[in-house]
Amino acid sequence: MAEKRTDLSDYQFEYLLADVQTAKDFRIDNEINDKLMSSISKLTDDQRMILHFFYFEEYSVREIGQLIELTESAVKTRLSRARVALKKKMEGGVITVE
Repeated sequence: MAEKRTDLSDYQFEYLLADVQTAKDFRIDNEINDKLMSSISKLTDDQRMILHFFYFEEYSVREIGQLIELTESAVKTRLSRARVALKKKMEGGVITVE
């Protein structure tokens, strides 16, 4: 296997986030999963919380807003900013290509 330095496309990034709970089921490369979890841990508390509720707990934007007392619009904005911050932390990672 050769290693290739690459940035994740928006599609790959969303796929990783959406399937982070089932990474073992799909046998996503451990290196990528480790990079994702490490990058999440480096986000601010607010960013981690928003991502956790949305992707791990699968709460809707409305439900998150009710939990943390924000409007849906504010939740969407924070979720978007958290995704951008996470993607920046993930950029330049090494992905193993067969």
